Amino acid sequence: MTLEFIKQINEYVIDSIIEASDEEILACVGSDDYPSQQDIYQARTVITQAIKKQRQLRLSQQRAAFQAYKQEQEAIHQAQMKKDLDYFMRRQINQYARSSEQRDAMLKQHGLEVK
Repeated sequence: MTLEFIKQINEYVIDSIIEASDEEILACVGSDDYPSQQDIYQARTVITQAIKKQRQLRLSQQRAAFQAYKQEQEAIHQAQMKKDLDYFMRRQINQYARSSEQRDAMLKQHGLEVK
């Protein structure tokens, strides 16, 4: 099955739509200069498989793009939550620490940067 063959079938279809009725077209199938029933079936199979493959490829690309978007949004959300939590923890530690050494130790214990 070649591209040239598919182009030929396409030309036959275009010509048949313009010039002939369905009965005339069906009568010509298998005769000289017309594809056989087997050729038509093979072309249909190849075209169907190519369409299915392209749909699957586009679907997998869309899924990958959506997964990347979800991961990006989750990272943004996690960063914002960490920022809010760090701010809250730093505020609490600053409020209740009795000395700068105790404050620094508590900040370090909770994984916060000592400023």
